[in-house]
Amino acid sequence: MLIYDAVCGMSMATVFQLVHVVEETEFKTIDQPKVEEEWMIHQIQSTANCATGSKVLIWLLGGLNFQVEHQLFPKISHVHYPALNRIVKQTCR
Repeated sequence: MLIYDAVCGMSMATVFQLVHVVEETEFKTIDQPKVEEEWMIHQIQSTANCATGSKVLIWLLGGLNFQVEHQLFPKISHVHYPALNRIVKQTCR
C-alpha cells in the first residue's frame, strides 16, 4: 500500500506541477489578492495543458493533461476534452 500511495502521489504531484506551475500560467500574489478577471478568464490564465497529443497520457491521466478544459467544464467527460480544446483555443484567439 505504501508503494502504491507513493507512486500515485508522485504521479499526481507531477501532473499538477506541469499544469499549474509553469511559465505560461499567472497567479495572483499578495500584492494582488483580489481576482479582477471573470472566473473563466482566471481559469485560463492560471492553468495550462500538457501532452495533449498523447492518447496514452489522456487515458492514464483521465484527461487531467487537459487542465484548462477540466477547469472550465468539470462535469463533462474527459473523452470530450480534445474536441473542447480546439473550441477553447479558437474562442481565446
